Amino acid sequence: MADRGYRGRPQRGERADRQINAGHSRGLDAALSDTEAKIRKLKTERIYAFDQNGKEISHSTKGTSTSTKLPSGYNYKDAILTHNHPGEGLDSNIAGRIGRSFSSADIATTVINNASEIRAITGSYTYSMKRPKNGWGISTQRQAVNVARKIKDRRMKYFNSYVAKPSSDYTHGRISREQLSIAWDRADVVSTNKALREVAKELGWNYTRKRTS
Repeated sequence: MADRGYRGRPQRGERADRQINAGHSRGLDAALSDTEAKIRKLKTERIYAFDQNGKEISHSTKGTSTSTKLPSGYNYKDAILTHNHPGEGLDSNIAGRIGRSFSSADIATTVINNASEIRAITGSYTYSMKRPKNGWGISTQRQAVNVARKIKDRRMKYFNSYVAKPSSDYTHGRISREQLSIAWDRADVVSTNKALREVAKELGWNYTRKRTS
């Protein structure tokens, strides 16, 4: 029987690729792949902006381990933004190895500029938040800040819930300080991801993540 090119059900990695890259042109995928490989392991943040065809609009040239800024004077409407999240202690803690998802500032910046997508690159994951076809549903900076605050508040709610028991266990000598630190790191990553998923679903935004290592 002739081979019709059928390869069976896509593997998990292939499905993740298709989901996170949905709607991209080949040029954009190539630009993102090259840039994200370059910035993934940097110790300070950098952010790049591309148009839908993968042409670079701008990029930052400086940053800290926790922040960077889009260059001013450019139009970022419909742009695809990607930046790295180095984190502290990249090789020594869970949050560093997995990497944190979007901050409230990331979301506010994306929505205020009406960019079509924001991506965060960590040591192990690529996170993406895409604008739905009918737009972000937000038109003012105040609304964007309110959504960012909602994400932050939801994250803190889950974080406090997750660390309550390990904190009590540490206080009563049932776990070590190292075990407590691991629990806090895990709670940081999980609570941020959960809050973003929930708020994105409520607003109709497309939030995905893909494991890269």
